[in-house]
Amino acid sequence: MRPHLHQSGHELGLTGNEFTADLGLICLGIWIFGLGLLVCVGFALAQQPEACCTVVVQVQTETGQPIGGAAVRLESGAIRVEAATGARGEARVDLRTPGRYWARITAPGFFPAEGHFEIARDQLLELAFILGRSVANRQEITVRERLSELDPKELPSSTSRDQLRSLPERLADLRSALPVLPGVVRTPEGRLQISGEPEYRSTMLVNSVDVTDPATGSFGATVPVDVVETLQIYKSPFLAEYGRFSTSVVEVVTRRGGERWHSEVNDPFPEFRIRSGRLHGIRGFTPRLAATGPVVRNRLFFAGAGSFELRKRPIYPLPFPYNEEKTQRVNAYGQLDYLLPRQMLTLSLHAVPQRANFAGLNFYTPQPAAPATRSREMRFSATHKCELELGLLASAFSAAETQHRTYGQGTETLELRPNTTAGNYFFSLERTARRYQWVQNFEFRPTQFHQWKIGSLASTSNLRGWTRGVPVQIASLNGAVLEVLPIEGGSTYALRDWEGGFYAQDGWQPLPSVRVDLGLRADGQRISRSLRFAPRVGFAWAPTAHGTVLRGGFGWFFDRVPLTIYAFPFFPQRGMENRLGGGSASALTVGSGFAPRSATWSVAADQTIGKSLRLRTAWFETRSQGLIVARLGQGLQLTGLGAARTRQLELLAKWNPREEQVWNFSYVHTAGRGHLNEFSQFAGDIIAPVVRADVYATLPGVIPHRLLGWGTLPMRYGLRLAPMVEWRNGFPYSPLNERQQYAGEPNSLRLPTFFSLDVRVSKDIPWRGHKVRVSFSLFNATHHGNFDAVRLNIADPQFGEVLGRRPRRYRLDFDWLF
Repeated sequence: MRPHLHQSGHELGLTGNEFTADLGLICLGIWIFGLGLLVCVGFALAQQPEACCTVVVQVQTETGQPIGGAAVRLESGAIRVEAATGARGEARVDLRTPGRYWARITAPGFFPAEGHFEIARDQLLELAFILGRSVANRQEITVRERLSELDPKELPSSTSRDQLRSLPERLADLRSALPVLPGVVRTPEGRLQISGEPEYRSTMLVNSVDVTDPATGSFGATVPVDVVETLQIYKSPFLAEYGRFSTSVVEVVTRRGGERWHSEVNDPFPEFRIRSGRLHGIRGFTPRLAATGPVVRNRLFFAGAGSFELRKRPIYPLPFPYNEEKTQRVNAYGQLDYLLPRQMLTLSLHAVPQRANFAGLNFYTPQPAAPATRSREMRFSATHKCELELGLLASAFSAAETQHRTYGQGTETLELRPNTTAGNYFFSLERTARRYQWVQNFEFRPTQFHQWKIGSLASTSNLRGWTRGVPVQIASLNGAVLEVLPIEGGSTYALRDWEGGFYAQDGWQPLPSVRVDLGLRADGQRISRSLRFAPRVGFAWAPTAHGTVLRGGFGWFFDRVPLTIYAFPFFPQRGMENRLGGGSASALTVGSGFAPRSATWSVAADQTIGKSLRLRTAWFETRSQGLIVARLGQGLQLTGLGAARTRQLELLAKWNPREEQVWNFSYVHTAGRGHLNEFSQFAGDIIAPVVRADVYATLPGVIPHRLLGWGTLPMRYGLRLAPMVEWRNGFPYSPLNERQQYAGEPNSLRLPTFFSLDVRVSKDIPWRGHKVRVSFSLFNATHHGNFDAVRLNIADPQFGEVLGRRPRRYRLDFDWLF
């Protein structure tokens, strides 16, 4: 059996405080949407006649279990049509020409099946294929069928593009989609937290390529939802092929263009802002285009999506109209897939220019005090897969550039008061980061007991930029200055780095019901002068014949050190003589051979009931050391003495009674404590003016209890219902005193409980050979408070008052599918 190929320092030139689109951004947006519309219309006019017959292919094992991801190929003379089976082992193929066809079905780990069939015009033909396992001992088939590999793709914590697009909130990219998965939350400031930890401790892979920002380690701009095939989170990936992270892995697989052209225009109309029954302008405008199809039949396929986003996010604790964070962005992604016998080449290009005015707006940071940001991301990648006699060879190359600029709305001195902030943002930054990486993986042909895989990584990156800072004042409630923080200076910098890695892993199956994955990974980073070895082991055991699988594992994980850490000595100096009597330099004291690290273990039980219900109970525990935190000493220093410990219980259920009906339910309990002064607060793109004591306390992203449920339900008259319900504890917060320091135990208080019920009802209406999808969405149907801010300074007479009640909201959408 052969493995089968899975189809699946520049000046930004942006100044000023007015929120107007620059000429370059407008031209790029017009060009992308104009080109996309031209392509869509052209292919719509060139459509061939509709299919005259349909073939439904069912692919199963010898025990009757469906096989998902099997490749289906139908041929008749010069006609060749390819498809892949879904999770229920079914593929539906529309044919334009009746006649005699030859079918071939292939799937990894199975012997291929083939045969001939004949189909007439207007006929619906159902075919069933049974694939046998390609193992020497045929008596092991029944047990092996019950045993799935240690692969989170098979668990309910993953989702697909169609499920994401059916949710009430119109998700534009992956960053907005991640919180619908268990263990991922978004803080009121807009930051992602995975298992209670910040996102820079995780990594994101798109088609096996690392797409995190080399400067900060964050996810940055993410690909549009319309090009995503599957999205999953690895909470405990005990496979050595995953590296350069210390918390989780987010893996994304983009979709390939099909044998027929399909195009969409989503959200073509703006969302209007209505207050007190009156129209007050536009709240948002987020049109999206997507197109997939063959450029050269059976050889070259295109899949792409583009969106323009104008969003005005309301901050409810602030008065209208001075309560909106305004962003503009163009997000364009294009992909070409070239198929050859036993080979597949994929080329992709991703471009995201964006701007934000009043970034990080909140109750304590009104519009004049909030910064403006401008950024641009460009990424090119090429992946190649080739079937060889010994196994499957996969190679990937990527080149990426990210640019970012942060600056204030004016030049007034920033003044922090117990009940608000006056003046303008105090910090300016501009940076350009580039990274080039090469990834090589080779998966050997599986034997009766072993599945070997090896791989390597080589990456080079550079960062250059400049920073500037000005002093900040701390004032009392009546405006009297209590303290001046002498944040001054800043300079230019230029850094280079190189990373390399290698791994080897083996999936060993000593018994029919037991699988053990053993692996070792080695990673090196030149700028930190570190070489890390990470051993890992995972197991899966099927003790019964009733769909029960027990899983677990232990492993060491080492994170890469973001380049901005080594740029920190060039950041503005923070003079602390009035507090500590020491020096004022900004310093990095992590030393040589440094790398953040974590030790993680987990145990889980998965249960399959029938063909439609999957249950999972899992426990994860992570102990982290060497985390980069900021501490006051001789000035402000970044040091690698931070630590954290998180524990998480997950109860998950996924019910799929029909192909078009999927329900996801989860309960997640998270507990975690660690050092609070994470480096991103003081060495990121937007930094905090005040440095507090680095205490060991409850982590800011920890939510003790969270219930989440969502799904889709077909109804009468072609209606489709998509509800989503979420209940969770509020986020923690810390009381502060008049000098903006902790006035009690940090993160000892919490915002009120959050509850939201969102519902979307949609219907597809045929129109001139196309479809118009009309949908109506209702947000916060119960009108629950869902406060996201609180007066947390004890010097404020209204200390403890919660703010930001979220109102009930409605939205009407139109999509055009052709």
